[in-house]
Amino acid sequence: MAKLIVAAIFLLIPSLEAHAVIPSLLSPLQGLISVLPQLLLLLVATLGAIFSLRIWRERLSRLRAFMKAHKFIALAISAALIGGMISGAIVLAGRSAPDLKGKIGSDGEFPKAWPTFRGDLKRTGNPGDLRGPINPRIAWRFRDSEFRAGDFSSSPALAEGKIFVGSAQGGIFSSFGVVYCLNDKGELIWKFKTRRQIFSSPAVVGGRVYIGEGLHRDTDSKLYCLDAKDGKLLWDFQTKSHVESSPTVSDGKVLFGAGEDGVYCLDAETGEMIWHFEGIHVDLSPAVADGKVLVGTGYGEMGVYCLDLETGELIWRHRTEYPVWGSPSVDGERVFVGMGNGNFVESSPEPYGALLCLDLNSGRRIWIYEVGDSVLTAPALKDGRVYFGSRDGHLYCLDADRGELIWKFDAGAPVLSSPALGDDLVYSASENGRIFALGREEGDLKWAFDLGLIIPGVKILSSPAVAGGRIYIGCSKGVFLSIGGTGDDG
Repeated sequence: MAKLIVAAIFLLIPSLEAHAVIPSLLSPLQGLISVLPQLLLLLVATLGAIFSLRIWRERLSRLRAFMKAHKFIALAISAALIGGMISGAIVLAGRSAPDLKGKIGSDGEFPKAWPTFRGDLKRTGNPGDLRGPINPRIAWRFRDSEFRAGDFSSSPALAEGKIFVGSAQGGIFSSFGVVYCLNDKGELIWKFKTRRQIFSSPAVVGGRVYIGEGLHRDTDSKLYCLDAKDGKLLWDFQTKSHVESSPTVSDGKVLFGAGEDGVYCLDAETGEMIWHFEGIHVDLSPAVADGKVLVGTGYGEMGVYCLDLETGELIWRHRTEYPVWGSPSVDGERVFVGMGNGNFVESSPEPYGALLCLDLNSGRRIWIYEVGDSVLTAPALKDGRVYFGSRDGHLYCLDADRGELIWKFDAGAPVLSSPALGDDLVYSASENGRIFALGREEGDLKWAFDLGLIIPGVKILSSPAVAGGRIYIGCSKGVFLSIGGTGDDG
């Protein structure tokens, strides 16, 4: 029995560490291969608990010798065993899985839109006087019954009374992405399958949906343009790298980062290239203000780049000592951007993070505020204050003019979700599945909703969208949520 316990513990120890800027779903086959040795050991130990110890020791010795001499056969036996385990798990999952389409509270269309990542072109997380929920109750939950191994790290767009969001999906032998269009009750209107998994968040403009595909290890990924009504493909654009970046649509142009393939500007109607800024690696989402395109990079010559919207020519560059992973946000003539040496998967052995404030016209540094770990989020801006989360487990509020701390909130886990503003509240989420609302003035906790109590092991990288007394946010485990209890809608 002791051996069985030891083997079970060994099984729980990850066989391979994941290293990536943006996390990716392992396909079940990849996951099975990585844990075959642990599963085989667990099987052996289980049999040892059934048979007598003396006899089993003799058989175990022979089995080890056989496995050592016939590794391929041992692998085939393990694969067959695991296949049976998966079949049983699927049957059990179908019988015991909770109903993720249950509804609590009233339904109603959101009266105002959140059509792009962070709500507007300046990525402020504050596109207008939008009202979020005052009670942390689930209005509805969506899960695609066709694809069980999903991940909603993409952040939603709200437009035309509908919700648009991308997902990363894992199949038995492959991985792919799906773009979803839901109605205001969480019911599926249409879905569109992509070749690569999706981290990019959609932009919905002029009846069209623009979204990228690909995670950090991917190449030859595309930007897609879909009809918002039915999900029909209107055009796609091939890049040489991945499109984790969320596109920005401004003045008939689509702007996005394409990993090591730089920054593209396309005609929003036809998908034809207008300009291409090469030589930098861009994974984050561009902000657009006053005819300028702002992006950052965490590779090569790290820093913030300002490009001309019409020509793509470099206006200024501000070099940084640390990688720039957070998307820029703009308020007036100031640019706010996060940086640090951690990533979405893990902290650095020597963690560092900061929020940087630059002059929009010159790129000159105005101030810098240092925190305990990387700032991977896009700041939210309102009334002379800047709100942002950090991998150090805090949500911060600073004076936007001076960069001085007003308050900070201990979220208890890394904050990888960009905050959103609604009325007098700040909405955000920590990686461990805790969604919370704080008072904007003092940072006092108004409510918190621990999704991990409903979905064990859930993680949140998606950033909330706010409208109509609701927040909309995605998470791992293939679940997308609308939160807003009775009395919040309007």
